[in-house]
Amino acid sequence: MAIQVVLVFAVGWAAFWASGRISHLITGDPATRQLALKALMAVFSFVLITVWRHKVAGSYGLTGSTGVRWTRVCMSGLAMGAVSSLVILLAGGRGMQAVIQSFKFYQIVLFVWLGSSIAEEIFTRGWAQGALEQWRDVKWGGVSVPVLTGAVLFSSMHVSLFFKGVDRITATVVVCSTLLLGLAAGKLRERHKGLGPAIAIHIAFNVGGMFGGILYTIGYRVITGRLPFPAA
Repeated sequence: MAIQVVLVFAVGWAAFWASGRISHLITGDPATRQLALKALMAVFSFVLITVWRHKVAGSYGLTGSTGVRWTRVCMSGLAMGAVSSLVILLAGGRGMQAVIQSFKFYQIVLFVWLGSSIAEEIFTRGWAQGALEQWRDVKWGGVSVPVLTGAVLFSSMHVSLFFKGVDRITATVVVCSTLLLGLAAGKLRERHKGLGPAIAIHIAFNVGGMFGGILYTIGYRVITGRLPFPAA
């Protein structure tokens, strides 16, 4: 089992690294690069699922979901994202502006909220979690091996923020909060079989992050009479 976990983690990180390198070669525009990165991750996901199916049979989340309480799933994601943003800003972080400041709003919606959420869930909850499905009855701290592995892989991918100009407070909180999001999404995938609920909570988390920033800005303006991050 340990060898399989290490193999999935190593292959996952190699695919993520390769997607990043290729996207940098394709374009220098940050928004287009983000689109290319997530598209490449989706392609790698389907290739890996095809390869792994010869060893581990299963749907890899590419099936319908039943018994989902969608309102609860979405509200949970919104709350987690909002809390994450509030913790970042209250702790003195500046958020994700270093990464997305050049994005237009529609690009944030399409490439970050939707594109990233879908591609990352197919990659981590679809392929990575599905590749270890045979170990779902083995649990560490009450969490199954597939769910935990997918969550750690997902969280570790965000360590790259430390090298993209994002401040340490923001990057640290994002790595921790994405671990929690990964555990929640993984449990939804495990419980409901399909990727739909995992994608939904991920999208809601990203949207919630924006609402958390808006709430902080409003509160800061009411209390101090000025904006938290005035233009230089």
